[in-house]
Amino acid sequence: GDELFTLADFDPLVARIFLPEREVLDVSVGQPVRLALRAREETRFAGRIRQISPVVDTASGTVKVTVEAVRPPASVRPGAFVTVEVLRETRNNAVLVPRPAVIRELQETYVFVADGKVARKRVVDVGLEEGDRLEIRSGLKPGEQVITTGQGGLKDQAPISVAPAKAGSTS
Repeated sequence: GDELFTLADFDPLVARIFLPEREVLDVSVGQPVRLALRAREETRFAGRIRQISPVVDTASGTVKVTVEAVRPPASVRPGAFVTVEVLRETRNNAVLVPRPAVIRELQETYVFVADGKVARKRVVDVGLEEGDRLEIRSGLKPGEQVITTGQGGLKDQAPISVAPAKAGSTS
């Protein structure tokens, strides 16, 4: 009667998440997701929605969604805590900028672009948002340098001094 061992099913690895009812309306079986280990955030891997419960939990207003990992790294174990990002929409060749670069004032959204030794104000149209990055649908060309620090007090054509990017920085 002694327990000798425990079996664990590694294939497939699944995570169960609970989404608010309004968010589940835009989610479908087979939709891609991104997963990251909480213990090691840099360990990221793909997944997909495997199953969506047909029932809303009346106590919480949430729906259980089962996510399946697709070829997870060997370091991922059953029972590990993960962060799940549901991919709702993707756009190829999108222009992305760090969130702090975008300034929103009343009816206007803009960034400052480093143009030689002056700052140029550019009105932009913001699209999708992901974490600390925003998609710019218009008003900015790929490769242009946006100002991410100290732009709060800038005016169009103000003189600037561009500091070199820190090592490992993607901004």
